Amino acid sequence: MSNSHFERISRWVDERAEHFVQQLVDLLRIDTTNPPGSGYPEMVAYLEERLRRFGLHTERVEVPAELITPPMEGPRINLVARYNNGKRPLGVYAHMDTVPVEGDWDHDPWGEVSEGRIWGRGASDLKSSIAAYLGAMEAIHALGLEPTYDVVGLMCTDEEVSHPNAGVLYLARQGYVPHELLCLESGQDPFLVEGFVGNLTWEVSVRGVACHSGKSYEGVNALEQAFPILQELLELKRVVEQRESRYGREPSKRAPSTRRTPRLNLNVIRSNGKHNMIPSLCVISGDRRYIPEENVEEVEAELRAAVERARSRIPEARVELQIKRGYPPMTVDIDGPVAQKMKQVLKLGQGYKDEDFCRFISFGSSDMALLQQLTGSDQMAIFGVGRDGEGNFHAPNENVRISDLLALIKELTYYFTTP
Repeated sequence: MSNSHFERISRWVDERAEHFVQQLVDLLRIDTTNPPGSGYPEMVAYLEERLRRFGLHTERVEVPAELITPPMEGPRINLVARYNNGKRPLGVYAHMDTVPVEGDWDHDPWGEVSEGRIWGRGASDLKSSIAAYLGAMEAIHALGLEPTYDVVGLMCTDEEVSHPNAGVLYLARQGYVPHELLCLESGQDPFLVEGFVGNLTWEVSVRGVACHSGKSYEGVNALEQAFPILQELLELKRVVEQRESRYGREPSKRAPSTRRTPRLNLNVIRSNGKHNMIPSLCVISGDRRYIPEENVEEVEAELRAAVERARSRIPEARVELQIKRGYPPMTVDIDGPVAQKMKQVLKLGQGYKDEDFCRFISFGSSDMALLQQLTGSDQMAIFGVGRDGEGNFHAPNENVRISDLLALIKELTYYFTTP
C-alpha cells in the first residue's frame, strides 16, 4: 500500500473539508426518523443524484408493503449503487434511518457545526458513514482513480426498528449483498470488532387478586408474590455472569473480566396497585445477552427453570413467562483480508500502531448476525465514523468529529482503490 497515494487523497479531501461537512449537514436535515421512516424517498433522491454524477449505476429496491409487519408509514426504499465494472464486488453498508429526537439538546438536532464537531440526530448513527461513503465516491471520480472492486453501496431502511424484512436483510434475500462487506456501524477507534453477542427479552407476569388494602387478607398481592421470582432470577444472574467467552471485550475500567461475559438484566418492574389497593398484576421484564459459546435453547431453558422454581413457592399466584428472541450472536474473520485491510487503512488515517488495536466482540447485538446467516460469509470489517464514549448515539447532542468524518472519506477512498 502506497503512503503517497494516501497523501494525495488526504490533500484533496482536506481542501474540500467545508463541502464534506455541509454534505453531512444536508443529510441531517432530511428527516428519516424511524418510526415512522417516511423520509426515505427524499434521502434516496439526494444520494442517487450525486452517485450517478460520480459514475455509479443506481437501483431503488423497495421492500413490498405486505412484508412490513406491523405496517409502517411511507415506502421502504433501499438504494443500491455500483460501478458494474466486472471486478470483485465489495459491499458497503449503512442505514438511512435514525431514532427520534428526544431530550434536551444544546445544539440543533437537525444539523449544527461548532467546536470542531457536527451535531444532530444521526451525526454518529449513521448519516456520517453515508456522508463518508458519498465523499469517497466523489473523490474517486474527481481524482480519476481506478477502483479495485465493484463497490456496491447498500443504503438501507429500518435498522432502528429491527423487523425481519429490514432493508439490508431484504436485499440479502434478493442477492444484492456481496460475500465481502464493510459495515460502517462502528468508529475510528483502534477496535477490531470480532462480532456481536446474541440477545433476547423476557417478561414474567404474576397475577393475584385485587382487594382493599385494609382487607388485604382477602386478596393475593401480586407484587409481594413476585419476590421469589426476583430472588431466583438474581441467583441465575450471579451464575450466568461468571461465565466467560474466549473473545475479549472493549476497553472498560469497570468490566468484571477482560473476556466478554454474558448479562442477565432485570430492567423493569411494574404493578397495577395503589396505596390503598392490593395489586392483582406485577410484571417483571429484562433482557439476556448471551455469548457465542452459549446455546439459545439452553439460555431459554435456564430462564424457564428459574421461574418454575419460584412458581412452586407462590402457589396462590398465576405465573407466566414470555421470551422473545432477538438477534443471535455472530463472529467475523478479523484475521481475514477484508478486516486486515481495514486495520491498515485505520493505521494510515489515524496513525495507530499494531499494539494500539483491541480485539473483542461487542456488548451489543446486530442485524448483521441475520445478514450473516443469509450470506453465509464471515468476511466483514466493522468500522465507521463515531468514537466510543463521545458520539452520544441515541442521546441528546449526538455528534461526530469533523476530523473523523474526513478521515473515513480518505480511508474508504484508499480502501476502494488499492489491492
